[in-house]
Amino acid sequence: MSRANPFAGLRMSVVTGICVRHDAISAATLATYRCLDSASTGNVRLYAGVVEFPGVRHRVTASPTDLLTDPHFLDSDIIVYHFGVRFDLFDALVLGNGKARQYVRYHNITPRDLVPEDAWQVIDRSLAQLDHLAHAAHVWCDSETNRRHLLELGHPPERSSVLALPVDLGPVTRDPIADRQGPVRIVFIGRMVASKGVLDLVHALGRVAERSRAPFRVFLAGNRNFSDPGFEAEVREAIAAGGLEDRIHWCGAIEDAEKHALLRRSDLLVIPSYHEGFCVPVVEAFGAGCFVVGYDSSNLPAISNGLARLVPTGDVEALAGALGNAIDAFAAGRSGAREPEVDCDGGARPLSAFRVDARAWAESFDFDHYRRRFLESLGALESEAKAP
Repeated sequence: MSRANPFAGLRMSVVTGICVRHDAISAATLATYRCLDSASTGNVRLYAGVVEFPGVRHRVTASPTDLLTDPHFLDSDIIVYHFGVRFDLFDALVLGNGKARQYVRYHNITPRDLVPEDAWQVIDRSLAQLDHLAHAAHVWCDSETNRRHLLELGHPPERSSVLALPVDLGPVTRDPIADRQGPVRIVFIGRMVASKGVLDLVHALGRVAERSRAPFRVFLAGNRNFSDPGFEAEVREAIAAGGLEDRIHWCGAIEDAEKHALLRRSDLLVIPSYHEGFCVPVVEAFGAGCFVVGYDSSNLPAISNGLARLVPTGDVEALAGALGNAIDAFAAGRSGAREPEVDCDGGARPLSAFRVDARAWAESFDFDHYRRRFLESLGALESEAKAP
């Protein structure tokens, strides 16, 4: 006999700053909405200052006052907030609606020393809003990296846990022609900001180009609306100075289907980030059969699970060496003489074996796994709260 659904008929609200395309926090917010709606169909509403998904039941909400006077919000039994940067609606957590248990999904705040000076005020105001977590029944962190940050700030350990994000992997079939022909294809997915290490990548690629005859091409993909125009200009200048204009292609923001297709016809994903609270692109790359090269900062060792080649953060020479070795291996494999071998942190292995292991790891992040873990955690917390 199946157990009764403990959420059936409950009213629930999901609150975030913005919910837009090509944004990781927005994607996580939609996943929460989908999970809750599957448990109490038709009884969930999303609140945000901007919503670009008309198929989602939502109300565009400008201020905490608007939120705290909304009938559905006031009648909600469960409220879940998504937080990663300061937004006005997060102030409603302090008051709530007088009846609901309130929860927070914490996505991390980029450290102050990794953003330009003109963004320091936003970081400081975001950190100040973390005081609101005292009013949350529980905080789900994307990673142990994020949870450790909260513990360092004094958040009670018993009121937080780690719940990995869901990742849409797309189709598994790779592009067989791309695997056999043409230059080695390298992808970077992320915002054009200093903390993503894109300048380090350009400098490393310049060294690879000087040392290796293997042809390669690089695709830079990411939402420019969340990027730093000044930093992007620096990257373009570095590309020109390194004579890499013919090797590097700017994709800009791309839709999910295009992103998955790009990964399936690429050999490598490079992530030279100085800070990652989770890093969805690593899981997407593994699902598509791409090898990953990057820095060993923050959550990257955990999310790569020994299947990537990570080097000390900030060591451009080591990054160039790892990239060069991987490029040479894939280029040699183009000849068909032998199968490429990838040098994973967890041990070198043939490319075919790597792709089996990488896909299996990536599938542990799919939406069905996530929904089960999320609803089990929420159900346990609700039961504990109602216990005599």
